[in-house]
Amino acid sequence: MTTVLLALSARASAQTETPARLDDMLKSMTAARIASPPAIDGRLDDEAWKTLVEDERFTQAFPQEGAPPSERTSVRIGYDDHALYIGIRVYESDPGQIVSRLAHRDRETETDWVKVLIDSRHDRTTGYSFGLSAAGGQLDGMIFDDTEFTSDWDAVWNGAVAHDPWGWSAEFQIPFQVLRFSEAASMDWGLQVERYVSRNKERVQWALVPSTVRGKVSRLGTLRGLSSIQPHRSFEFRPFLVTRFEPATETEGLTLREFATPSLRRLAINAGVDLKVGLARSLTLDATINPDFAQLEADQAVLNLGPNETYFPEKRPFFLEGLDLFDSPLTLFYSRRIGRAVSGLSPGDPIEAADGGLSRLQRTSPTVPIWGAAKLTGQISENLSIAALGAITGAEEATLLGANGTPSRLSLVSARSHGVLRGRYSTGNATYLGWFLTAVNRLQGTTYLADLAHDAYAQGVDGQWQSVDGRWRLGGQLALSQRVGGPSHRTALGRGCSDTSLEGCIPITRDDGTRVGPGDLGGAGLLSAEYEGTHWLAELSYQVFSPRFDIRAMGFQNDFDAHRLVQATGYRETRPGALFQNFEMELQHEATITFAGVPSWLTSELTFQGQYRNFMQQSLSLGVGYPSWRTRETHGDGGRLQRPAYTYATAKFQSDTRKVLELSTSLLGYVDEQRGWGGSLEGRVSARVLPQLELELAPILGWDANDIRFFDCRDDAGGNCNIETITRHYRIGRLDSGSLSFLMRLAYTISPRLSLQAYAQLFMSQAEFSRYSEATTTREHPAISFGLLRSSSFNGDLDGDGLQDDDFENALLNANVVLRWEFIPGSTLMGVYSRTQSASRDLRGGPPHFRASTLEKASPEDRFFLKVAFYKG
Repeated sequence: MTTVLLALSARASAQTETPARLDDMLKSMTAARIASPPAIDGRLDDEAWKTLVEDERFTQAFPQEGAPPSERTSVRIGYDDHALYIGIRVYESDPGQIVSRLAHRDRETETDWVKVLIDSRHDRTTGYSFGLSAAGGQLDGMIFDDTEFTSDWDAVWNGAVAHDPWGWSAEFQIPFQVLRFSEAASMDWGLQVERYVSRNKERVQWALVPSTVRGKVSRLGTLRGLSSIQPHRSFEFRPFLVTRFEPATETEGLTLREFATPSLRRLAINAGVDLKVGLARSLTLDATINPDFAQLEADQAVLNLGPNETYFPEKRPFFLEGLDLFDSPLTLFYSRRIGRAVSGLSPGDPIEAADGGLSRLQRTSPTVPIWGAAKLTGQISENLSIAALGAITGAEEATLLGANGTPSRLSLVSARSHGVLRGRYSTGNATYLGWFLTAVNRLQGTTYLADLAHDAYAQGVDGQWQSVDGRWRLGGQLALSQRVGGPSHRTALGRGCSDTSLEGCIPITRDDGTRVGPGDLGGAGLLSAEYEGTHWLAELSYQVFSPRFDIRAMGFQNDFDAHRLVQATGYRETRPGALFQNFEMELQHEATITFAGVPSWLTSELTFQGQYRNFMQQSLSLGVGYPSWRTRETHGDGGRLQRPAYTYATAKFQSDTRKVLELSTSLLGYVDEQRGWGGSLEGRVSARVLPQLELELAPILGWDANDIRFFDCRDDAGGNCNIETITRHYRIGRLDSGSLSFLMRLAYTISPRLSLQAYAQLFMSQAEFSRYSEATTTREHPAISFGLLRSSSFNGDLDGDGLQDDDFENALLNANVVLRWEFIPGSTLMGVYSRTQSASRDLRGGPPHFRASTLEKASPEDRFFLKVAFYKG
């Protein structure tokens, strides 16, 4: 394989590099003012279109970059005081070859489409994308930082398509109120128009952007002729009403069978409002009161037995819009923190009462109520943009079951306020200087968990420079965090200690054993340099996190007490060859060490990915992990467990996306020097049964065997170890763990404004310890090496009942069905059904298995919602 890759590289190097086409970089089009707007029906037969000049200067961007298009495309643009009107004529020599698949809004599917990208600020950094599929489906989104695209930005605009014997045509009506620009007598905007032909995967552009350059917005052509238009202050008012059937009491579930019994259910009514108001210049205020996100599908369940937090993407519409403005190299703002339960406790966990008695958690919720939130985004001058967000969330409460069986309520975490302020001074072309402030404050109420009974603040400055040609990019950031208030000690079950001298009070620590308390200050920094040439790619980055730097109250962070260095070198070829349409190779090295000089992560990886001439794609990688240490393995007592050297390989494959059946697979395998092995296998099959029906099935299997993992640590008295324990008796086990998941999605689009979506995931997981070993240490931060371990007679029975503890077998089912109807632009009616069901099997000392029958012991919770939201703009 190496010989083949070297030969391909030599052939590619000998080729002439594709030059950046100067005529495309300077391409311009003139928009003309029209007397009366056209009817948006997809047909370009209105009088307004006849007065506009057509532009057919399109160039093929893929698969033959720079070649003439195989079919003609033309565009014409007009405007009035209220909106921009764009008409695109798509010629097709054989209209029977047009792929016209209908999908719900923003759902990328394999179909013919046209898109328009507008840089209304003309800052060559931010662009707004509007698209229409050949079936009339709407697609919109935003490009920020010149290269990053998000489909999370949504606007209220109008578009339609029509088919005829010459192909099809598309009409766009884009209100000025959805675009951001400053008032001027005349102005120029950045412009791009694209067309995609599904049958041969051809993509053509009005202003060709070479595939070998980084920029997208900075490479746009120019739209001229706009004059005497003014920014429109947007105003959107969306009151909503939600009716739902819920369990009659908070300690019950509600099955479909029980739903028919009135005494077991209740009708709950919830109301709220979403508001958008355009303020002075280009500022927009978004606000929401009592928001409801019942229509969103549940996060995909995963098995995570390590110390790192799983990152879940944002799905809630209020937090999605403008999320790009809050972006920074270090994730100081992670919007999922707002409204998400943070205690990490689960039903069955022991709780210490104020009088010293014990209770058990009976019921918890993964979310907390959001009482209200407001967001201010936009520009306050030509170069200065600002983004501010504030939110108030309710307390995280749980239902307890006392020794006498009486339920009670407990506030695990009090109500809190969340604040974010972000500013960026940009000089265009993705070059900027920015700053960041975040704050999380406790409000009224008590907090049971001492680890969370504090306020948290973070601040930072960041910047980025990008060369005019987009090849070089330099970036950096400095950040500080502060922990304010709260206790420094807690009990074993998490309650705070007012008197640290009391027996049973232990210091609060992070997973790596770092003590935390009031007044803690921490710092972090990042420096990065990237080069993206025609063929060669390079990246070098350095990150540092001081031992007490912690932004998890509002941000996302998985690296602590670390120096992290990443170096990568790559080679790519974008011109088609005999075998590949394009390919890329990369060699990456990564090293992470603590401030004490302990290596916690050392890897090298070689990756090859390519697209074949038949448009199938594959990627292969081979990597090695060098001996290092797990510094967060022992649950906060400061110990570290040796990580063995290992070798791993991955392979991914995706079939041609034009086929009715689309298949993708992903395989990961590894083996370490201590006989540990494991991997994962994921397959996805997407079937387009009908032009408007898409079905996706995804079985996912993950397994780890003989993994050397921490089991527990005891002091001489038999208690759990903590950071102050002198003599520690560690028990280490071999862990076999895995998960099996079946995921299904169905999307049936009846019309561009009426769709039915369904989602379901059956998730099963298991874990089993065996082959225990022991180690005794007397150091504050002990290093548990393989040479220190000795065999143990321990059999996993912690409580002496003769049964092995800490093994588990779980099953979970999440499902929802959403019928969404946009009865007028911006106003929606949604009917939602959701089901949640989870259970753990009492193994009674037996081995765990993947069994869906575990769910038979759990009462499912079925909920029904009807939500209507009205739009007034």
